[in-house]
Amino acid sequence: MRHDFNDYVAFMAVAQECSFSRAAVRLGISASTLSHTIRRLEERVGMPLLMRTTRRVAVTEAGKQLLLTLEPGLARIEAGVTALQRLRHTPAGLVRLTVSDHMIHECLWPRLSPLLKKIFGYQGGNVAAERFCRHC
Repeated sequence: MRHDFNDYVAFMAVAQECSFSRAAVRLGISASTLSHTIRRLEERVGMPLLMRTTRRVAVTEAGKQLLLTLEPGLARIEAGVTALQRLRHTPAGLVRLTVSDHMIHECLWPRLSPLLKKIFGYQGGNVAAERFCRHC
């Protein structure tokens, strides 16, 4: 059986909104397209997921079961995308400096440490390669 992620997102939107028109607006598609998507999903799973009347939409028991299964997965996907979007705006990478012990301890680190904490939330310590830092 072929699974289309968008079909499940569409189903969740209708189930959460209890309305095809509101779900269609939320998803940015027409109500007709949304209705066809839900019908296709129901045909694939072999049972109705939504009970439709002219005035309302209700989730069937099978639909509730599917919704309970889908919600945690979609929440994890959304959390992952949000985390990636935060990373996109956070500078990252490795900076290598070759300086003397005196420069590290007396000049560089006292100025660099507060800046790293302020800008990046850095909580680490003074990391220097042992071959360059005999006093660490």
